[in-house]
Amino acid sequence: MSERYRTAAINAANALASHVRTGNANQSPWPFRVDGQTGAIREEYTANMVGPVKLLDEMIRLNIGNVASYQTARNTAWNWVLTYPMQNNRWVNYFEDMPRDPGFTNINQFTPLETARYILTHNNPASVDPNWQTNVPALLNWVVTTFGRGPYFGAQAINEQTGCCSQFGLGSHTARWASINAMMYERTGTATYLENAYRALNYATYHANEDGVVLYSFNTANVWYTDGYGDFIKHFMGA
Repeated sequence: MSERYRTAAINAANALASHVRTGNANQSPWPFRVDGQTGAIREEYTANMVGPVKLLDEMIRLNIGNVASYQTARNTAWNWVLTYPMQNNRWVNYFEDMPRDPGFTNINQFTPLETARYILTHNNPASVDPNWQTNVPALLNWVVTTFGRGPYFGAQAINEQTGCCSQFGLGSHTARWASINAMMYERTGTATYLENAYRALNYATYHANEDGVVLYSFNTANVWYTDGYGDFIKHFMGA
C-alpha cells in the first residue's frame, strides 16, 4: 500500500467525521456545495450520501484512523438516507454542472440507483436496510416512472435527470438501471428482473458504434466520455 493513499483516505474520512450533522428534510448530513476558500455553505442538501458512507465503511473495515468517529458519521448519514430520501424521493443534487436548485426540482436517477446498488452488494442486504425487499423495488419503479422512456420493443430506456437529456434515454443510465435489475434477480430469482435487465442491456448496446465510440443517446452525435466509458461499460461488467 502506498502511504500517501492511506493518508489521503484518513484525511477525507476525518473531514467527513468532523463536519457531519444530524440532517433533516431540507438539510443533509453534509452539504452539497461549499465555498472551498471560506467554507461557506452554498447548498445545504444532497441525497448523495452513498459515496461517503462507502468510504467510511471501508475505513471501519480496515480499522484505520479514528474508527469510532467514522462509525458515528457513517450511521448518521445512512440513517438519514433511510429516513428522508428513501421515503420522500427527494433524490436531488448530484450533478455538479447544474445550477443551484433551491426548490429541489432537478431530481436524478443516479443517487437512488447507486443507493440500491450499495444495499444489494452486501452479503445480507437486510444488515444495512431491513426493508430492502420493499425499498429497492420501489426505487427501480420510481426511476422508471420518473425517467423512463419507451419501452422500445420491450426495453426500458432511462434518462439522466429532470433537467436533461433525451427522448430516447441515455445508454449509461439505461445500463445502470439494468444492472440493478440483474442484482435483484440474483437476490430474489424473480424472472421479471432478469427480463428487465436483458432487454435494457440489449437496448443500451445500440448506443455504441461499430468503431467503439459510445454516444450518450440516439438523437445526438455527442460523446460524453464519463457516461460512455466510465459509466456505460461499468454497468455491463457489473451485470
